[in-house]
Amino acid sequence: MFQFKKSYTKLLIMIIIFALLLPTIIVTSGILPKTNVAAANVTNKDDNKIAEEISNMTGVNIEEVLKLKNNSLTWNEVLNKLKNQKSNEQVNKDARSIVLAQNGLDDNFLKKLNSEGFKNEEITEVKMLVERVMFELEEITASSSENVKNISSTEVESDIKDEEDLSAFSELLSKMDTKTAVYLLLKLNMDFGTNENTFDEYLLSLQIDVDLGTYVIDKDSYEKEKNEKIAGLDTSKIITLAKIEERMLKNLQKDTPTNNDNKSLKEDKLSEVDGTSSIEDEPPKSPLPDVESTNPRNPSEDVMKEVNEIKDRSLNSGIMAKEK
Repeated sequence: MFQFKKSYTKLLIMIIIFALLLPTIIVTSGILPKTNVAAANVTNKDDNKIAEEISNMTGVNIEEVLKLKNNSLTWNEVLNKLKNQKSNEQVNKDARSIVLAQNGLDDNFLKKLNSEGFKNEEITEVKMLVERVMFELEEITASSSENVKNISSTEVESDIKDEEDLSAFSELLSKMDTKTAVYLLLKLNMDFGTNENTFDEYLLSLQIDVDLGTYVIDKDSYEKEKNEKIAGLDTSKIITLAKIEERMLKNLQKDTPTNNDNKSLKEDKLSEVDGTSSIEDEPPKSPLPDVESTNPRNPSEDVMKEVNEIKDRSLNSGIMAKEK
């Protein structure tokens, strides 16, 4: 009996010790973390599946979806946020497409450019450059009909040269095409470095009758044909963006009167309004009547005057008597 109690007590002590050591055994053996990791894996797997479905619905990549979810948002909030974002982007895209279409670029052409990786912002920038240059060419060529008609003999040679230049500008404008220019500027920007450099190449190709589109397909063939056309050509007559800007500025300065011209015009207009001329008139007479002096006369002056008169009369009488 005593032996049984002793064994029971020993077993009970072992159970208590085991119970006390159990948490330590669980932690050190890795049983508990494995359970947590397994649970986390299940959660991540579910999140990835939901994120994938939302990505398919909205077109947003899975990483962005999960990033929003990790910002303490529910899946419904994530979905609504992405839908609104997509809707706003589509509205902006449609608005830009409408603006571009209204300015000469149709929807099919825009889709082609977008499919080749060009963004609407890039397209808009290039198109604005093309339109600006075409506008300047139109202004330059239009000025030929507004030149001053009264030309002095010393200006004849200069004006003939201007007319020749204007015909070159006019011919260049007639060869330009908005869509072609926009496409080539976008397509060849990387080859020539900037939009301006690409535009100069486009203008050159028009002036020497070489298709710049060939450059996209066969660069060597384009360069060979270009060099053949340029050989023997007076390159100083090639129209570039810089020359267009220079000619536009020259026309603006011609149309702006000088300070002297402004002054003369102003004086002429004032003369017409007032009915007067620039010739100086005689100074106007004083409107006030002549007024006699009111100062009192000196009596001694009157006496001396009478004495002098008597002397004069006496002398005259003596002279006359001698003559008789």
